[in-house]
Amino acid sequence: SLCMSTSSPILSSLHADNSFVLSALLVVSACGISMEQKTTFGKALSAPLVTMLISLCLANVGVIPFNSPVYKLVNKVFVPLAVPLFLFDSDLQRVVRDAG
Repeated sequence: SLCMSTSSPILSSLHADNSFVLSALLVVSACGISMEQKTTFGKALSAPLVTMLISLCLANVGVIPFNSPVYKLVNKVFVPLAVPLFLFDSDLQRVVRDAG
């Protein structure tokens, strides 16, 4: 079978380790950003979408878990922090001008 079994003792211990899951997410995020900057595929899809695709593939293969407390941390802390950061990076004068 192509899929790794999540009943493996090594994978079970890694899936339970929050630092492993967080590290895996950070590496996947860095890969998504790198692909957006260096490949036409990444430029066409954007870093967040490439990151999600890689994460989905890793979860389906069994490298990272489907459920983890780290995901709740990311969704409750990091995602809300990202929204103002994106707004700081945007050209608000252009947004107001283009909006009417």
